[in-house]
Amino acid sequence: KPHLLHSIPDAIVAKLGAFREIAGHLATITFEWRDTIEAREVLEFDEAKVKEELCLFAKRARQVRNLTVRRSEAAWCSFRRCFYYLKLRSAALVCLADL
Repeated sequence: KPHLLHSIPDAIVAKLGAFREIAGHLATITFEWRDTIEAREVLEFDEAKVKEELCLFAKRARQVRNLTVRRSEAAWCSFRRCFYYLKLRSAALVCLADL
């Protein structure tokens, strides 16, 4: 993936925040093969093409129904996470101000 992927808003699948998470049945996808698979690795160096493919994947993923759910944890855990996210955001703003 491109090193600047985090700065491409269209490549973001879901903004979760402190109170939401990816639905458990969608969080991990596994594949099981019983026979051999003939495959080869292809390295993609065209950054524009890679970004386009990732944005297309994110667009399709955002259309999945019930992609995110409310976290099933104690409210104080979510509020603690929210506070942590705010600290991270404020630290980032301080770093940007120093530039």
